[in-house]
This record gives sequence, C-alpha cells and structure tokens, in this order.
Amino acid sequence: MIAAVIITALLTVIAAQTRAVGAAVVLGVITVALLAVVAPDLVTGFGHVLGAIATGIGDALSSASADAS
Repeated sequence: MIAAVIITALLTVIAAQTRAVGAAVVLGVITVALLAVVAPDLVTGFGHVLGAIATGIGDALSSASADAS
C-alpha cells in the first residue's frame, strides 16, 4: 500500500507539471476511494492530521489579525 501511495503521488506531480489538473484531481479522488476501502483508518488519520493543520493555520491567522489591530 505504501508503494501505491508513492506511485500515486508521483503521478499526481507529473500530472500537475503538465498542467493536467483534471487528471490529477481524478487520480486523487480514485486514490482516496481505494484507500478508504483498503485502509479506512489511514484515511481517517489523514483527515485528523489535515484538520489539525487547518485549525493551526486558522488560529495563527486569527492571532496575527488580532495583533495587527
């Protein structure tokens, strides 16, 4: 499964470099769907990590905005 994630990441980078954004998005959706079937805990873990990152960014922006006022 790790090899599949690495291959998908490489294909996504190649698609992005050739400006094939649609193909990169479709590839990402297919990858997430397949990972959700094979390893649902992995997808849930990624979701938690992304949520924590987004929360941290939001908190930092709020703090910077409050400091600027």
